[in-house]
Amino acid sequence: MSFLCNFFIPVSLKYGKIQLRNKEQSQIIDNVIRGTLHGYKVDNVTIYGVERNVISYSFDKNLLGKENLGGQEYYRALSGEPTTKLVQKGNYFQ
Repeated sequence: MSFLCNFFIPVSLKYGKIQLRNKEQSQIIDNVIRGTLHGYKVDNVTIYGVERNVISYSFDKNLLGKENLGGQEYYRALSGEPTTKLVQKGNYFQ
């Protein structure tokens, strides 16, 4: 609900549509995501575009615009299945 209230609705009303290439929208989503995840050890969040398998948002700015990195999770998400890919490094207690 936080994402809906803090990003989707205000950005849709102000800009008419979501376009993460827009610097202001990119900054807003970055603030919302980082604020939501504050206190958790999250190394990266990546969001892919709906029209193409291209990275629209990532903590790692070097990934922006890269294509065809979504793998099977991307195609499952397009078909309506919620997907998350969690990669754990080290053991559970690290």
